[in-house]
Amino acid sequence: MQNIQTISLNKCDRNIFYVIEFVECKNIPISRRLIELGFVKGAELKIIQFSALKKTLLVEISGYILSLRANVASFIKVKK
Repeated sequence: MQNIQTISLNKCDRNIFYVIEFVECKNIPISRRLIELGFVKGAELKIIQFSALKKTLLVEISGYILSLRANVASFIKVKK
């Protein structure tokens, strides 16, 4: 169940730390890959940068930086 304070990662601001609440994706391979990359409940992350059209974003999580498409980032629900 989605909490009012929970927002999608692609709607977040830069340089603020967020905590992952859950990954909401019906596509099993995508959700499995996100979990393998460390997108699990309780993990801290922050957005470093957006692309010019906000189609991709750079995310720092678990000590490394990776790029996510905005549509994939929308599956990740976070809170401050």
